[in-house]
Amino acid sequence: LPGGFGTMEEIFEMLTWRQLGIGNKPCAFLDVDGVLNHFVSADLAERRGLRRITVVPQSLPVEFTVILDPADRDRVLRLARHFEMAWGTTWEEDAPRLIAPQLGLPTTWPVAHIDRVDAAKVPGILEVAAGRPFVWLDDDVSPADREHLTRVPQPHRVIEVPAPWVDHRDPRRVTGLTDELVQEAIDWARELSTR
Repeated sequence: LPGGFGTMEEIFEMLTWRQLGIGNKPCAFLDVDGVLNHFVSADLAERRGLRRITVVPQSLPVEFTVILDPADRDRVLRLARHFEMAWGTTWEEDAPRLIAPQLGLPTTWPVAHIDRVDAAKVPGILEVAAGRPFVWLDDDVSPADREHLTRVPQPHRVIEVPAPWVDHRDPRRVTGLTDELVQEAIDWARELSTR
């Protein structure tokens, strides 16, 4: 074979991946702001048991306060049983570096990079998905991304996560990732596997 032993090693690696089910699942892309970074006031965050942390992204070196729900760890890991997880966020490399460790999530998930021409996420998502079906959880799908999605050939689902600003005046409002949204994604993956 051309390439010699290196080629054989890659063939056996792909066979092993097939046995382990790696590469067979659809992808799930997570946004950070509005999905994992909950938009709630400081007092409501405290009442809900959310964690306020300060981080300094490399992409924009200023301090940001993010509000994370420790329960999102279990929600995301539930998704990971049905999807190959990846980041689809303007936080790019800062998501696995700063957000994942705070939630106890793996730091090795791939990152879809933002298109610098129109600030769209979809081109990077398509590159990481590599032709596989995908679900994308985001609170703010841009017009450029909506345009890109009209040309996506593989099955996909965009789950728009409600992310209103919530404060003490309306403390029951929901913002960010929920069990219901996770279940919606899982149901889509199950439906996809029966096609």
